[in-house]
Amino acid sequence: MCFDFRMRFFLIFNGVKFGVFWWGISAKF
Repeated sequence: MCFDFRMRFFLIFNGVKFGVFWWGISAKF
C-alpha cells in the first residue's frame, strides 16, 4: 500500500516536472 502510494506520487511528480519542462521549452519559441 505504502509502496504503491510512493510509486504513484513519483510518477505524478515526474509527469508534472516533465510537463513544466516542455512548457518552458515551447514558451521560448
